[in-house]
Amino acid sequence: MHDWWRRPIGRVAAGLVLALSLGTGLGSGGAAAHPAAPAVNVRGPQGTAADWLPGRVVVQLRDTHALGLMGGLLAQWGLQAQAATAGNGLYLLQGSANLDVAAAVAALRTNPAVAYAEPDYPMHLLMTPNDEHYADQEWWLTALQAQPAWDISTGNPDLIVAILDTGLATNHPEFAGRILPGHNFVSNNEDPYDDNGHGTHVTGIASAAGNNGIGIAGISWQTKILPVKVLNAQGAGSTYNFAQGIRWAVDNGARVINISAGADFGTDAEHDSIKYARSKGVTIVVAAGNTPDGRPEYPGGYDEVIAVSASSRRDSVAGFSSYGDYVDVAAPGINILSTWVRDRKPDYESESGTSMASPMVAGAAALILSVNPNLTPEQVQLLLQQTADDIGDPGFDQKAGWGRINLLRALQQAPAGPKPGSPPPKPAPGPAGGSKVQGTVTGIDPALVDVLLLPQNGSPPRDIQPDASGLYVFDGLPAGKYTVQLAIKSGGFGFPAPQTVEVGGSAGNGAQANFTLALARPPAFDGVPAPANVSTDPTYFAPVQHTLRGPFLAYWQAHGGLPIFGYPISEQFQEQSATDGRLYTVQYFQRNRFELHPEFAGSANEVLLGLLGVETSKGRTFLPGTPQPTDATHQWFPPVQHNLSGAFLAYWQSHGGLAVFGYPISEEFQEANTTNGKTYTVQYFQRNRFELHPEFAGTPNEVLLGLLGVDTVRARGWLP
Repeated sequence: MHDWWRRPIGRVAAGLVLALSLGTGLGSGGAAAHPAAPAVNVRGPQGTAADWLPGRVVVQLRDTHALGLMGGLLAQWGLQAQAATAGNGLYLLQGSANLDVAAAVAALRTNPAVAYAEPDYPMHLLMTPNDEHYADQEWWLTALQAQPAWDISTGNPDLIVAILDTGLATNHPEFAGRILPGHNFVSNNEDPYDDNGHGTHVTGIASAAGNNGIGIAGISWQTKILPVKVLNAQGAGSTYNFAQGIRWAVDNGARVINISAGADFGTDAEHDSIKYARSKGVTIVVAAGNTPDGRPEYPGGYDEVIAVSASSRRDSVAGFSSYGDYVDVAAPGINILSTWVRDRKPDYESESGTSMASPMVAGAAALILSVNPNLTPEQVQLLLQQTADDIGDPGFDQKAGWGRINLLRALQQAPAGPKPGSPPPKPAPGPAGGSKVQGTVTGIDPALVDVLLLPQNGSPPRDIQPDASGLYVFDGLPAGKYTVQLAIKSGGFGFPAPQTVEVGGSAGNGAQANFTLALARPPAFDGVPAPANVSTDPTYFAPVQHTLRGPFLAYWQAHGGLPIFGYPISEQFQEQSATDGRLYTVQYFQRNRFELHPEFAGSANEVLLGLLGVETSKGRTFLPGTPQPTDATHQWFPPVQHNLSGAFLAYWQSHGGLAVFGYPISEEFQEANTTNGKTYTVQYFQRNRFELHPEFAGTPNEVLLGLLGVDTVRARGWLP
């Protein structure tokens, strides 16, 4: 196909109207009709029937239309299906109180339409009795150096923090004017009012108003609050409701989520929702738990969250605080005064627990993102770890993680982002005895793969997701042979062969199994033969030997065609989104990617543009701009803290603005063009890149869109 993509395409047509979901600035615009699911399902129910909520099974379907094919199986077990509010093929199957949950799960797992089936586990508050008292109720603000930190930022009023808890006393004066419409997953309605008090207490720690002459000051005063009620008046809930609540919070714009609750077991449904949040750029902070037995509470035990233990006024870790290799940082959690509610009357109360420590870190994350909104969840976590005060054993320890957070140092470092190479990885987890099998998985986003360890003696298998660097470790293993293989969540990767390893079973003994994946070039990028009526068929493009049909053709024609999107450079095919990890029917064009959303058929969102500006700049840090007054030639965007002016602003406004390109995610800067090697003034947006071409000044080509569709596929080796 030669070098046809190098040719200028000309002026982009105006008038594209596209409704986007921009709550986090990273959304794909809606849920996929065919949710991505693990290719292999090996984990069975954890615990026993006493650990499960009776009569309840959670099932994730590989296809949202598959439920109708399971009528006989559901009838056999007397199960009624209730779709999750968040959708995405997740269902709660409700049966009688004496349902044999283990047998029902086993039967459902044999159905090829089921990605996974599991019991529903109880969730509970993570708060301990108030048994320590101090005269100065906000001692923790001094420990965190909050007062000087607030000279840097007291929070961004456009940033949203979601609190998944018992709800919120929406009439409490500490939150006036900052509460967004929430949701109640306990009663399945829109009233998230707190009938327990715990959720209001947690919210106050994270975000009670400061400098208002009453009560207390939370960590991040000005942020918006999104209340999500997932626990009832007794502080009880289920992992299914939390899975729904996490997705709902993400889809409704949350940038930070706090969870001050836990369960003894992890579930696929909850873990999938957390991975979804992470893929959308959402930072999740979770209480580590209040049972000091070395075992994690979940979701605190997942790698994708920031797990927080509780520290005391003396900067030691509280005796009740859970500990383990999963703990990331500590924060004050003893005798914490915060907002409360009694009989729907606003009040204040002191409580203790990791429930209180977690929202301090959530508030800190909100302040960090207020200073630098371009940071990823990984960078926010790393920044908190790097700037923490080491209060335990030197370096990382299982009780305080990397230390007790320090707000001032975190905000001072936030504009530049975390420092490279520090802190080092956590020590390899596990007990002193037993061998290890470890390795790395490269060439793929670790969030899209699980590593499976299959003992050849028939013992139960184990699975783990690699950390952000691709590292995985199985420890405490007895002597024997093991098969190590990958379970990849669908999408265009060459599948590596399993590996067999053998370990001796003693401490210090182990084996290595590394995997490198490569994206397989989809056949959709091969040219297709011309139809017999090529001279009259407008759906075939001879210069690139590709076709354009159906909803993609209608969208392409209605919204500017060749000048805005360029030629198609592939046929339609199935691909997993790098943004949200879900499977879409897509087609690549020179300047972008189309995604088909059949769940929005008949609406303006049936076809959505890919977030190629975000995807192609992944891993880069764009520092926030300096606010300039908004006028006819300049616009400041508080949600992303970037400016847009001059020729780029004029082009953005005349060719669709926010609906087409999304927010700017950088300031203007100089960058070499990957196609011709010349340096241009550029600016990145969520969905593309603008280039300034002074050689075309005064013509429609003075500003051109970047060839991000071409850049994306050439980087994968799919085009020469």
